[in-house]
Amino acid sequence: MLVQVLHADLASLGAVKTLPYLAMFGSSNLGGWLGDHLIHQRKMPTARARKFVNTIGTCYKQMHILKS
Repeated sequence: MLVQVLHADLASLGAVKTLPYLAMFGSSNLGGWLGDHLIHQRKMPTARARKFVNTIGTCYKQMHILKS
């Protein structure tokens, strides 16, 4: 399906095209770690820690969208 849409296979696109997915992988793991840390250290209740991490992620994405 990707070959039909982009008219190229992943091997010809190069490693640069995987960077957004690697960044998403790293940031989602970092957000999960931060949320767990806040919960386990009893710095925030579970619901507030999850909302806090989601808010940080959403604001970060919005800043990058507005920047471009």
